Amino acid sequence: NVGELARLTAAELVHTADAAVDIAAGLGDTVVVVGLSVGGTLALWAGEERPEVRRAVFIAPAFEFTHVPSILERPLVNLSARIPNVSRRSAPDSARPDRDPGFATHGLAQVLRLGMAVRRDAERASRTSVETLFLVNAHDHTVKSAPVLALARALNDRGAPVSVYEFPDRLGLPHNVLDPIDQATPAGDILAV
Repeated sequence: NVGELARLTAAELVHTADAAVDIAAGLGDTVVVVGLSVGGTLALWAGEERPEVRRAVFIAPAFEFTHVPSILERPLVNLSARIPNVSRRSAPDSARPDRDPGFATHGLAQVLRLGMAVRRDAERASRTSVETLFLVNAHDHTVKSAPVLALARALNDRGAPVSVYEFPDRLGLPHNVLDPIDQATPAGDILAV
C-alpha cells in the first residue's frame, strides 16, 4: 500500500536485509545477495556488514534519483523529514496485478538516506573479500549511474574484486531490467565497463 511507504524507515529496510541474510546463512554454506534498486542498496549493505556474504550483485542501486541534482540530494532528504508526506497513487496496471503503483516522499527520502549511508560506509570499510558485481543501465531514467560507478572505482582501488557491466542506452531498457514484461535482452548486448 502506498500509504504505508510514508512510514518506511531506513532502519526497517536494513532489518529486512539482515533477516534475509540470517535465513540464507541458515539454509546454505555460501550466501550470495542480489538486489535491484532499493534491493541493490540493501545488497550493498549486506555485503559490507554481514561476513556470511561472499558475493553481492547490485543492479541499478538506488543511490541518487535522476531528476534530483546531486547537490540537492542531502538537503531534500533532510527537508523531507520536516514537511508533510506527499503520496501519489498511480492507476493500477492490469498486466502487473501484484504491484501497488505510486510513491510516498517520506519513503523515497528514507531510501536516499540509506543510499547515502551505505555508500559512505562502503567507501570507508576495510572488508575487501566480497566479490562484487555492479550492473547499471545507461537508459535508466530512475536512478543515476555515476554514483554507482564512483563507488565501484573506490572499491576497486581498495583491492576489492569488482566487476561492472552496463546495458547500453540503445536497448531502451526501463529501470527494472529484471521485469520480463515487454523486454528481451540478448546477452551479447551487455557491456563490461
